[in-house]
Amino acid sequence: MADVPFGTASSVFIALGENFPDALVAAAAAGHMRGPVLLTPHDHAPQSMLDEVARLAPTTIYVVGGTAAIAETVVQELTPYGTVVHLAGLDRYETAAAVAEEAFANADRAFLAYGGDFPDALVAAAAGGHPIGPVLLVTQNTIPEPTRQQLDRLAPDHIWPIGGTAVIGDGVFTALP
Repeated sequence: MADVPFGTASSVFIALGENFPDALVAAAAAGHMRGPVLLTPHDHAPQSMLDEVARLAPTTIYVVGGTAAIAETVVQELTPYGTVVHLAGLDRYETAAAVAEEAFANADRAFLAYGGDFPDALVAAAAGGHPIGPVLLVTQNTIPEPTRQQLDRLAPDHIWPIGGTAVIGDGVFTALP
């Protein structure tokens, strides 16, 4: 067998492959916890994904996103492969905060990305996954309360908003701690 990036992994993150926010915040957490992100459709776990989960033999499988993103049937299909922890909130901001809460007991750095589109969050996910800090989502001009709570909890030394003023406005910068 050719070398694979992960021989085994104690943690595996599962996210919706049809939309970006949950997969991107999961990527930083997965990098921090040295595990992969696997993508799934909304309503079923593909056999190829289940085969990969079985091969990785994780202790914990993190399903990232609410039932609007990943149906309960996917969660049920994953239960034979390890302990399933469902990380979700009422929206993408709460879900990002739930991922940060679970994956980062502390962090010297945190990355803020606009939650309405993917490019800046993609850049932040790569940096956040080099085990230094979570990716949290903001709106153009506000820091949503779940994001604020994680920033308060983590009290990072550095907070890096990722993106230009077209996606992160002055309201975010003036609200930073």
